[in-house]
Amino acid sequence: MKVKIQNGLDKEQTKQITTLIKDQKLKVQATIQGDSVRVVGKKKDDLQEVMAAIRNANFNFDANFTNFKG
Repeated sequence: MKVKIQNGLDKEQTKQITTLIKDQKLKVQATIQGDSVRVVGKKKDDLQEVMAAIRNANFNFDANFTNFKG
């Protein structure tokens, strides 16, 4: 069985994520950093709402979250 594994996101995928985040109109900032998207916000609830929106979006790729401080 052949499986294609991708490490990180390409430009189009990062743009899709940042567009989704901006459409949420939350008080967070999304910046593209190479092959990932960094989201910064003051409220933990806003960040969790962004994570839920990304999980519920029907992207043609998987997204995971790292370095979330609780």
